[in-house]
Amino acid sequence: MEIKHHSRQRQREVVDFRQAKTAGLVFSTTSPEDYHHIKAFINYLKEQQIEVTPLVYVDEKKVPDYYYLNKDLIILTRKDLSWLHLPGGYNIKKFIKTPFHILIDLSTSFHLPLYYIVCFSAARFKIGRYEEKEYYDLMIDISANKTTQFLIEQIKHYVSILKNPY
Repeated sequence: MEIKHHSRQRQREVVDFRQAKTAGLVFSTTSPEDYHHIKAFINYLKEQQIEVTPLVYVDEKKVPDYYYLNKDLIILTRKDLSWLHLPGGYNIKKFIKTPFHILIDLSTSFHLPLYYIVCFSAARFKIGRYEEKEYYDLMIDISANKTTQFLIEQIKHYVSILKNPY
């Protein structure tokens, strides 16, 4: 199934971590190790004075208990999807409409609900793994190492050198 890329006007802008005040973060993992790296990345962004809104898609029958310990985490499950497997609900619509300075997709594989959220997001600068179709404003090639930790390291590196070539 393919969603036609959303053509809604959004204010596109290259934004680095020094300029960003808000960030949306989407991911899908049930690995405690991956979640550990994601939490560390969220803390890194908060240290940069960036307000982070994280959203996880859980494509499993049971949501890992540790997700419930983060009161700021928006949890999207299969039960929240329409019969077309598209996300809905107040929190998702609010997330999509929020004009984050940066939207970061930390998923290392394709998930239709996250793709939908990324495509329709009003975020100014969208970052994620490389895809043949250009879903993101900045795409990171993780073909050599398809891990969440590597993706985070690469995002930190490349975003830190944006608009600051020296």
